Amino acid sequence: MRKFISAGMMLILSFSLVSCSAMMAVKKPDKKDLNVLAVGTPRDIVISEFGLPDKTEKNSQGLRVDIWSFKQGDAKGVKAGKAIFHLVADIFTCFLWKIIGMPAEVLLEKDLKTYIVTYDSSDRVYEVKVLAKK
Repeated sequence: MRKFISAGMMLILSFSLVSCSAMMAVKKPDKKDLNVLAVGTPRDIVISEFGLPDKTEKNSQGLRVDIWSFKQGDAKGVKAGKAIFHLVADIFTCFLWKIIGMPAEVLLEKDLKTYIVTYDSSDRVYEVKVLAKK
């Protein structure tokens, strides 16, 4: 009975530790549609895709400017595929895949970018500037 309990505890521990790289893949942000930043797109559409801006202000011409900072995520199918791959690789390598999978997920993470969107007087995208981390 004692061996059964030990084996059960090991199994539970293994599955609780299974594939941190899979969890990292799943927890990445969703991919945002950057096509909404095309000139002429209404502000409401941009906000529906990106969420509320980090900051809103008026520029020297009195036009509204929204600022967002985020890391581009992966499409849901890509996230699921990566998570399944990491999970299967962990199981087939007796959890040694973590040594490669976790750093790989960190390296594949996209850089933080800041999007500065200026709207015209009709609240439609007029100009977009993208600032990337150097």
